[in-house]
Amino acid sequence: MPTILALSLTAMMPAQAGTAQEGAASAAVYDADRQHLWNRLHCMFYVRHVPLTGLEHRPSDAPLRVDRGVRRFGPDVLDPPLSAHPRYLLDDEPFERAVAVLDEFLRCRGGRMIDDPLRRVMLQRDLWAVFDLLHDDPNESLPLRMPVVPPYPPRSAAQNARAAELARKLAAVIRALAVPRELIERLPDNYQAATAGGSASTSRPEAEALPADLFSRAGLWVEIALPASGRDVPVHTRYVRGRSVFRTFYSLDERDSSGSRVRARLRAAGRATKPTSEPAYPAGSARGPTASAPAIGGDAPWPVGTRFVLLRQALALDERMDLVPTPITESMLIRRLVPNPDRPDVPLQTVAEFHLDRADLFAGRAGGLRAVDPAERRFDAYADLGWLRTDAAGRLDEGRPLPGVCLSCHGPFPLGLRLHRGIGLRNTADPSPAEQTINWKSGRAEFLRLREAAAASRAPSRPE
Repeated sequence: MPTILALSLTAMMPAQAGTAQEGAASAAVYDADRQHLWNRLHCMFYVRHVPLTGLEHRPSDAPLRVDRGVRRFGPDVLDPPLSAHPRYLLDDEPFERAVAVLDEFLRCRGGRMIDDPLRRVMLQRDLWAVFDLLHDDPNESLPLRMPVVPPYPPRSAAQNARAAELARKLAAVIRALAVPRELIERLPDNYQAATAGGSASTSRPEAEALPADLFSRAGLWVEIALPASGRDVPVHTRYVRGRSVFRTFYSLDERDSSGSRVRARLRAAGRATKPTSEPAYPAGSARGPTASAPAIGGDAPWPVGTRFVLLRQALALDERMDLVPTPITESMLIRRLVPNPDRPDVPLQTVAEFHLDRADLFAGRAGGLRAVDPAERRFDAYADLGWLRTDAAGRLDEGRPLPGVCLSCHGPFPLGLRLHRGIGLRNTADPSPAEQTINWKSGRAEFLRLREAAAASRAPSRPE
């Protein structure tokens, strides 16, 4: 299933919904001084007070959509809590504040204030997402993305001019934060740090742990990937516009003899030249219909004990604005099929999520990977990757906890792993997931605009 990236929700806040006035109350993310320029710049785009809406069910009539108050999002979120609605970035107040802090960064040569490559890459990553959002079409049709109804109105000429101005300034800052490729490649591997003492467990006893042997050749984990077919990438990559690499792994319970049939089916699938349109799911949860466990391409089903991992890793931009893979793990979703006492043919699943915490990452605590509270609410159809899919009034649906939200993409099998016949074991001779993502992103219009705008800027690329 697509990874569902949680956005931390705090208590209801009194600030005007959707505005950037919360940026004045910065958090100690990139420096211990809450008012450090880097903290203020980050919070400008990663803290918002968002109006929520939800359905109120009535016994004798159709559900009624009602307001659910205002909640604060950020700053400890993976993607900016911004929407295509102008109240989030292009109305007078948020636009003027954004311009002011970007201008301050460029005027004060903010790129020279912190020399740590890890912090530089992370802040660049955070601002890159905002740049892409400014060039995104909120009404674009993407796999599994539900359309906004009614659709967002086109931007006015004034809003387009504001978006272009913000994009130019962001490109200059992104370039100013760039570090040489060799420093990016030597960044610490936070996943390895998180599992250095063995598997990193969550605070929930029933939850999975970060598998320490995920990348080990001697381990039990096997990577699944798209076949080498031009510039195609997984749907997860499309939702974040190619700024992250998504990788999928599975591990079978070696005590189950059906595992050999699964491996044989995946090996055969890996030899296919292109995927078909026929999906195949492993067993869904008990919330699915009363049907037998779906199989891989109609063959061997996923056996109980099988574990699945969806890993998200960051890309960075070097001094030449070339795309470079990093060892930074941004998130991980882990699932395991477990016996269902009521329906042996439809296994249940346990779910655990880990997200990157910037403060912990910079402090060297457990690789910065924190266990996500399962009660955190998520938003349908991957909408919280890259930007918030608010309605035409700028309101966000209040969301649901995992796994209920997964129904948006997976229908009757909310936790199913969507595989096609053409997806099998990754052949080491094929392009890696990072290479596939870079090939896809390098041809995107918004990336070409970023490189052009960065080249036109005169901001210094790194401290001297």
